[in-house]
Amino acid sequence: MKVELTRTDHLFQFDVTSENHSVKVTANPAMSAPDAVGFRPMELLLSSLASCLSIDVLNILYKQRQKVESFAVKVEGTRSDQIPSVFTQIELQFELHGEIENAKIQRAIDLGLERYCSVYHSLSPSIRVECSYSLNA
Repeated sequence: MKVELTRTDHLFQFDVTSENHSVKVTANPAMSAPDAVGFRPMELLLSSLASCLSIDVLNILYKQRQKVESFAVKVEGTRSDQIPSVFTQIELQFELHGEIENAKIQRAIDLGLERYCSVYHSLSPSIRVECSYSLNA
């Protein structure tokens, strides 16, 4: 697995590319040009966790023959006030609609965290990760 980062302005605007895709990355607004666009690195980390865990959860639910009509995840990270400003807590709120058993949702989330989500297992153990879900709300 490889990615390449290329600076695209005179400050902190980057394109990060893999074999087939690219994403724009920038620093916080205080450090960036006024027209800078893109994810900040810590936003990408939250996105990576949410997408990795979502793939695992959905894959498990599909194998359990659950009928998932819609799926979304809201993620919020709390960061330390000290430098480096690491995440101390991450909360993921899964929102599902469909014919899905509550116990199977919780089991899929638990399995994703305990066994399958590579991003989660790449995080520092000091980060408290909490997951909750709502069904057909």
